[in-house]
Amino acid sequence: MEEIKKSKGDLAQSNNSLLIATEELAKTNEKFAKVNKELAQINEKIKQHSIKQKEFIHIASHELRTPTQAILGYVELLLLEPQSKFEYGEPIMRNAYRLQKVISDILYISKIDNNTLTLYNEKFNLTETII
Repeated sequence: MEEIKKSKGDLAQSNNSLLIATEELAKTNEKFAKVNKELAQINEKIKQHSIKQKEFIHIASHELRTPTQAILGYVELLLLEPQSKFEYGEPIMRNAYRLQKVISDILYISKIDNNTLTLYNEKFNLTETII
């Protein structure tokens, strides 16, 4: 009989410990749920920021390309004039082309990020490309 009483006492103590552990586990689960919700909100903000950043880069690149084209056009016209004493035309032209290349590269990166870059399968001479 004593063994039964002792077993009942042990069982009650184990049951009590199990209830306490279950309560602690429920509290921990609530904390994890809160953290997961906060992380989901942060993740959504990061996604929105990334989308806005990509849109800005795309728009800015297009807006920079237009005036660069105008600069190149006017410099080309100035350099065509034989009596032109426009001695800075070549550096302006070279740097405008360089700027245009940077803008094009930014546009390509933007297209890659947005999965809108179209690739074409073309044959080319690798030796000529490298040299």
